[in-house]
Amino acid sequence: MKIRRILAPTDFSPSSLAAVDEAAGLALRFGAEVILLHVHEPPFVGDPDPYVVSASFRLLLAERKRLAGEQMSKLEKRLSGRHTKCRAMIGEGRAGEEIIAAARNEKADLIVMSTRGLTGAKRLLLGSVAERVVRGAGCPVLTMRPRTDSARSGR
Repeated sequence: MKIRRILAPTDFSPSSLAAVDEAAGLALRFGAEVILLHVHEPPFVGDPDPYVVSASFRLLLAERKRLAGEQMSKLEKRLSGRHTKCRAMIGEGRAGEEIIAAARNEKADLIVMSTRGLTGAKRLLLGSVAERVVRGAGCPVLTMRPRTDSARSGR
């Protein structure tokens, strides 16, 4: 299997940034491009009708998108400084669906992403984006669990 494009979704959490670093390392090894993806999931409270949503709520969403754009730009520069060929994208919608669609549209050969490590009721209620991606992606998915203090110390 030839790896030319690696999709690396991020929510800017430490575990997702560790997965981005892993994707960058793999990209250097295989001469591949990293496609950074952040999915903006707009929170809908009640009726998502644009005429119902207040102006202040729209301003808050616009600010969140602006900040995500700034973070993606910094991340793209950081990887480029490490001689990793990369580009950044920002999607909007449900994270799992957007990641799967981006992988398909960008013809990704591999997705590298973190899991949140949710268990029990939280996982049942919140679901797992990583699980949705693993089940729905048309390419291999490398998932990375968040590191714990005991995992870092080798226990």
